[in-house]
Amino acid sequence: MAGWVPPTRSSTRSSATGTSDLVRPERPGVDASACHAIDGFVRRSLATVRDGRPPRGALLETHAPASVLLIRLVVGPVFLSEGVQKFLFAESLGVGRFARIGIPAPHVLAPFVASVEIVGGALVVLGFATRAAAAALAFDIAVALLSTKVPILLERGFWAAAHEARTDWAMLLGSVFLLVVGAGPWSVDARHRSSPGAS
Repeated sequence: MAGWVPPTRSSTRSSATGTSDLVRPERPGVDASACHAIDGFVRRSLATVRDGRPPRGALLETHAPASVLLIRLVVGPVFLSEGVQKFLFAESLGVGRFARIGIPAPHVLAPFVASVEIVGGALVVLGFATRAAAAALAFDIAVALLSTKVPILLERGFWAAAHEARTDWAMLLGSVFLLVVGAGPWSVDARHRSSPGAS
């Protein structure tokens, strides 16, 4: 097949397994750092399932490039701002809105959700406990999509729902991205991870 280069086997043998290492040709357009981050996340997840406990430092470890800071500065401030506004404008965005859309115990859940968004958004901006914060924010926005945007989809159709859900969708995928790759090198997580004595 034209353009296909078959993989070759190196002459060296793995010291751990005694098997030959497979050398694959470079593929243009593939971000090696992103692939490495995803591969590391998958390996850690498998180790967690196998051992019944998370590997040491897994929540802080990151191989993401410095440009992940841009994603953090998109996701974090949006959640932080929305959480603050739920307290400032309780009738239109906080307790009152939760009551209108039928969320149970709005006087409890509205402040709770606002607090999660404020704390989680601030942690994402700082890059501190980023994976834990991103997991909480992803769950938060997934519930928001199901409770507020699915009814729009059913009542007014796809395009109306797509318009209303555009920010929620971006925040969901941004949070999941940070959960997978971590905070990047410009973060508190990275500094703690590289400090002496860090696990």
